[in-house]
Amino acid sequence: MWLLIDGLCKDGSVDDAIKMFKQIIGNGICPDVIVYSSLINRLCSFNRLKEAVEYSDKMVARGISAELVNYNSLIHGFCRMGFCKEANRIFNRMLRKLGGGKIVTFTILIDCLCEEGKLGEARKIFSLIIKPRREPNLLNLLFTNQWFKNRLMKGLELDGFTYNVMINCYCKSLKTEKAISLFQEMLHKGLKPDKVGYNLLITELRQVGCLSPNLFTYSALIDGLFKNGHVEEAIALLQSLERDKKELNIEVYSVVIDGLCRVGRLEARKKLDQLSEKYLVPDVVTFNILINGICKKEMIMETDMLLVQMEK
Repeated sequence: MWLLIDGLCKDGSVDDAIKMFKQIIGNGICPDVIVYSSLINRLCSFNRLKEAVEYSDKMVARGISAELVNYNSLIHGFCRMGFCKEANRIFNRMLRKLGGGKIVTFTILIDCLCEEGKLGEARKIFSLIIKPRREPNLLNLLFTNQWFKNRLMKGLELDGFTYNVMINCYCKSLKTEKAISLFQEMLHKGLKPDKVGYNLLITELRQVGCLSPNLFTYSALIDGLFKNGHVEEAIALLQSLERDKKELNIEVYSVVIDGLCRVGRLEARKKLDQLSEKYLVPDVVTFNILINGICKKEMIMETDMLLVQMEK
């Protein structure tokens, strides 16, 4: 009998299924969660949301716990009709009862909230997705969805933790340029990467081989760190690259010297002296960077010495 009701639901004969459902209930037979789920799903598919909620409530009243599929059907149905408030209410109930949901449910609800301009609520739900317990493959799915590109990136202000997670996902997806771009965007907004986020970027890119042998990537990272006041992180990255015996060129060291000069760190001069040990020859750009930095410190004698060295 229950198979017949399920079959009627799947065939779209919802009214007939409801009629039979009521008859069976009247005979004192209690349906299980599978039958309720099938009926609720079909009602949602035909936008009969009020009835779907009623049957969901009746199911719970009979002592049958709602499953994830029930909540998903209702949330998707209300979002499809643009009833985000009701969808959000059911979503919160789902979190209380089950502690989570499917990634697609999160994304559909966020999209619905963004459509209505409720960016704060959308941001709260997004923060649930990026909790550490979420699996990386779910995050990858999230960040490649079109809704994220069109909605979240345009409408919601991302925090440092969100950027860290996104960078990690792009690294694992071998999308190096996007990872670097997000890192620089993060710095531009004044968000300082924590040790976890910073190490994620460097470690992940190395592990998948994204950094080598692109020296421009090194320069971009170091330059971004210096320009946004993260001097120690920039120096740490350089030292890490040197420990790994990376063959850095004069352009990378010029960026380092420029960064040190900008913040008045006189070890920039030492970096110049160390270039010969690395069999690198400073060019005009490197000398100009250092001369300008020293002039700002009004160290005229040091400037004269550099000019002599440059002429050699």
